Amino acid sequence: MLANSPYAARAGNLREAGYSPMPVGPGTKVPGKYGAGEWRPLSGWQKYCDGPAPEFVHDTWERWPDAGICIAHGVVIGLDLDTDRRDVEQALHRAVEVPNVRRRGQKGWMGYYRPGDGLDGLSARVRWYDSGSDSKSPVVELLLHGTQSVLPPTIHPDTGTPYRWLTDESLEDVPVDDLPEFGGADLDALDREFGKIGLTRQAPRRVCGDDYERPAASDHDLEKPFGRSVNDRALEALDQWWPALDMPKTRQRGAGAWEAVPFWRGSNNGRPVSERNPNLKASWRGIVDFGADRSYTPVDVVMAARDCDFKAATNWLSDFLRPEAGGDMGITMSEPASAPEIDMAPDPEPFDPSRWAATPVFAGQRRFHAVKPIAMPSDAAWEAMVPKEPPPFPVPDFGICTGLLGDLARHIDDASATMTEAGALAVSLPILGAIFGRAYATPSNLRSNIYTVALGGSGTGKTSLVNPAKELMTVSGHGDVIGNDRFKSGSGLLQMLLQGPRRVSFLDEFGHMLQNIGNPGSGVHAKEILTEFTALYSAANTIFSGSAYADGRSTSIDYPHLCLFGMATPEQFWRAFGSSSLEDGSIARYLVFPLGETAPKEMDASAAESVAGALREAQAVMSSRVSGNLGKSSLTTVPLDSYAEKARAALKEKESAFAMYAEKNAVRGGPAILRRVTENALKIALVSAVGRSPAAPEIDARDMEIGHALAWWSANVMISNIASHVADNQLERDVNDVERFISEAGERGRARGEIQKRFRGINKRAMTDILDALEEQESISKETVYSQMGGRPKSVFRSI
Repeated sequence: MLANSPYAARAGNLREAGYSPMPVGPGTKVPGKYGAGEWRPLSGWQKYCDGPAPEFVHDTWERWPDAGICIAHGVVIGLDLDTDRRDVEQALHRAVEVPNVRRRGQKGWMGYYRPGDGLDGLSARVRWYDSGSDSKSPVVELLLHGTQSVLPPTIHPDTGTPYRWLTDESLEDVPVDDLPEFGGADLDALDREFGKIGLTRQAPRRVCGDDYERPAASDHDLEKPFGRSVNDRALEALDQWWPALDMPKTRQRGAGAWEAVPFWRGSNNGRPVSERNPNLKASWRGIVDFGADRSYTPVDVVMAARDCDFKAATNWLSDFLRPEAGGDMGITMSEPASAPEIDMAPDPEPFDPSRWAATPVFAGQRRFHAVKPIAMPSDAAWEAMVPKEPPPFPVPDFGICTGLLGDLARHIDDASATMTEAGALAVSLPILGAIFGRAYATPSNLRSNIYTVALGGSGTGKTSLVNPAKELMTVSGHGDVIGNDRFKSGSGLLQMLLQGPRRVSFLDEFGHMLQNIGNPGSGVHAKEILTEFTALYSAANTIFSGSAYADGRSTSIDYPHLCLFGMATPEQFWRAFGSSSLEDGSIARYLVFPLGETAPKEMDASAAESVAGALREAQAVMSSRVSGNLGKSSLTTVPLDSYAEKARAALKEKESAFAMYAEKNAVRGGPAILRRVTENALKIALVSAVGRSPAAPEIDARDMEIGHALAWWSANVMISNIASHVADNQLERDVNDVERFISEAGERGRARGEIQKRFRGINKRAMTDILDALEEQESISKETVYSQMGGRPKSVFRSI
């Protein structure tokens, strides 16, 4: 469930505008991580300066309670006027263009720019100080790549009130490309104007130069008993304070072990910060800069990183350390204040109602006010009704389906070379749907056009279902209903339906076909196939106009009735879809049937003639209702008996409630898929009812139960697989594949080496990022396992 937090409310819009938002722990100004009921600093957040977090990480962050929001600086940089001095602001205005987006925290403002030329090689923070003041705090800071800043409406930890925007537009309204540019010329202009009022830039001008090198921290402070106490406790609490220093390339190497670039000293070979190695290593044993062969204490590091004196460094560290007498080493976050946002703008003039014409308002209520509001399911109800692992196939015995649906499924299962749990019903539904096409409809005018997909690995018997199906259709006189097995273009698909408007196509390697259609290199004609599949699904009860062409041609089909039976491996099918398919509902139109248990067997076609005869009888009933000069069957509306209508209404209520839960909790693909369940269930019930009595069909409670069971099960299968398969880019596919590989191991888990061996195409650094992200979103857990025979310990990952 999405949390009621600044991050959940604002991050999505910021990502769309091109920024990289991150969560902030309550009562802090640094990126935070929530787990086990408490907030801690988020390690390694600097990687998000190069680009936003993957979508699945963002989804997790949106559920963290009370998360504030900040943005990583990379494509955007910040100029922080950390004073209310008028002369400083005037000097800044003379030097550079004032940014069109600014926010206020405790004082001054932070403005945002795009980084321009001339900033390469600078440290992460460029600071200007008042040379005539004893203060060690900078008056103005330029925050570059490797830093971050907190955004409204996060609560400021010192004022207890929210940060607020000073400009009419916020970063949510202004894309990155619309921000003004700040480059080296602007930096020089600031130096000139600030110099006129006594401000000097004391931070190193260039990391590779020595002109502005900071003096080394004094070792004298370390001899004080208080200093030793602070340093001892700080080494115990590295996980808390080290990431809060925002040093470039900060990275956790293990529990209580960190590294970063010591940006306050020059590079030995003149490289900029972005290309330097993180030579500053820290653990509970101590801190060493291996690039300069020098040891540091925690206070040394803070003094150097924050450019402050001993007192300021110890005061800053004390917020992260346990009391001297002992106590909890975790961070105790202050409760965020609930004070309302302070509006510093002058009071607006009172509204004069006589000045403007009043907008007309009419009495009455819309009809939807009388509709009973939908009750939101609980988390427990969702887990019970849409479990992560879908239940077994709900129709274990084809005898449950009386009439032609059960008889046809039983025959196809008997006549195929492989026995499957779900395959025979998966192929029978679109066959009967096509044969009954354009002749029957539900009271809501739904037709029997059905798309099903059988999912199974190679050799599981998918294709063995098709041969007996086609033979039976030919013997029963329905060979003209069999459609093409392959399509090269959308226009080819429509030409098939122009020749015969009711067709069922048996598409082998369906997942591979969908992948090729979605491939960036595929032509527009191939992409039209999936577009037409989607459009035709909803056009069976109307006239399909199709596309217009420059030469005057048009494709108009009366009541096109297309049914599909696709065959695919699970990997091919799920990888063919991206988030666009979830948003437009393309995937929700398919009924997905994993084949389940399969086994080879002897083929038995003894019931073929009996089932073919029943199909001929059904066709005779439809032919007897031909009307008009064109010889079309008249449409029969199939009613629902009172029990079926109650079952339909109950399913619709369930569908609406769980779709609303999926929407509010950002269940990927859930809303679109669940909102098709009742429609798919009614189509299945229609086929079942007509199969029992073509002459006088009526949908009864059993027909609705069969439709409900199959449609809901298919929806459950899709939702559970979308979470672990569907991706928009290679990174998301890699994350899904690694998570699924770990999950398949169960309680045994997977060792890091085993995972890396399985995914040789993912380099070690990228694999570390993937595992860290999965652990961060609490999808997996990591355990360090020590061998009884000695040797190096290994990391084992398990699915949560």
